[in-house]
Amino acid sequence: LRLNEYSLMQDGFGVGTHLSAASVVKEYEALADGTVGHVENQRAEYLAGGVEGGSCGTRSSTRIMRAGSALWEDIAPIGHFRLNAGDRIRVQIASGGGYGDPAGRSREAVARDLREERISAGFAKSHFGYVDDTLGGRG
Repeated sequence: LRLNEYSLMQDGFGVGTHLSAASVVKEYEALADGTVGHVENQRAEYLAGGVEGGSCGTRSSTRIMRAGSALWEDIAPIGHFRLNAGDRIRVQIASGGGYGDPAGRSREAVARDLREERISAGFAKSHFGYVDDTLGGRG
């Protein structure tokens, strides 16, 4: 397998006054036919809970895109899979839960999250009621 991506997922947080640890995305590509793997994503069903008014975290997921296809297929959260050369597997690891009431997150913290691209403008608006006035009402 070759690692093609290892990143933090934008908007992949439990929401609160303090955001949780971010969801992580890893994408691999099979270099040979008959590559076998095993996955155990227990957070696909059971989310990390929020604390003191924070929201639950995000779900884990595992998806495969077969060589020559443009569609991702969800696979079972626990089990084995087989890949052939050119197939890709994308694993999204669940985030933790948020801490504290989201209304308590400061505008400065939300603005910083946006600048650092940790969250999108839509996420900022829907979870924190934040609109970036420098974007002319677009964010």
